[in-house]
Amino acid sequence: MFNTQLPSGRRRLFLLILFVFIIVGFSTKYFLYEWGLVAQEESRPVENEVEPEAASSSSGYTDMEITEAKQQAEIFLRLYTTDQANSEASRLSAIQEITTPDVYEWIVAETKNGRPLAETPIRSFRQFGQVGCTAERLGVVCLIETIIEEKKQAVDPILIERVYQLQLERKEAQKWVIKEVEVRGSLE
Repeated sequence: MFNTQLPSGRRRLFLLILFVFIIVGFSTKYFLYEWGLVAQEESRPVENEVEPEAASSSSGYTDMEITEAKQQAEIFLRLYTTDQANSEASRLSAIQEITTPDVYEWIVAETKNGRPLAETPIRSFRQFGQVGCTAERLGVVCLIETIIEEKKQAVDPILIERVYQLQLERKEAQKWVIKEVEVRGSLE
C-alpha cells in the first residue's frame, strides 16, 4: 500500500542546510576576528599555587612590613574594643591617626548614634587569640581573634570572642592605616 522505497530529498536538504550554516558561521567568526570587532582569546599558562611565604615576597611587602601592619592592627583593636566614657575624645583622636577618613567617620557615627553608655555594657579589651596577616596586592589583610570583656553595672563580666578582618594600606608617610574593618564570626 505504501511504497517506502522511493527516494526522498529530505536527507540531502538537511545536509545542505547544515553545511551552509557551518560555512556561514565559521566565515562570520573569521571576519569578525579579522576586522578586530571581537578580541581573540589568548592562551595563558596555568600558574602553580604560591606558598604563603612566597606570596608576601610577590606582593612587594617584606616580613618586617607585614609585622608592622600587624602591630598597627593590634593597636587599633585595643582602642576600638575599649569603651571608656571619660576618655572618649582621646580615644577617637588616637583612632583618627591610624585610620582612613572613611573608617573614622564610620566609627564616629557608630559612637554618636549608639546607645548611651549607661544603657550598654562597658567593653574592655582582654587579650588576642589567633592573629594572622597576609600581604595582598593593595595592602595587608589581618584576621585577628580577640577576647573582649563586657560588664554591665554589678553583673559579673562576660567574655566574648570576636574575629575582626582588617584591611591595611600604606600611606605616603610610610605608615600603615586601617582601610576597612569587618566583624566576623569565630575562626572555627
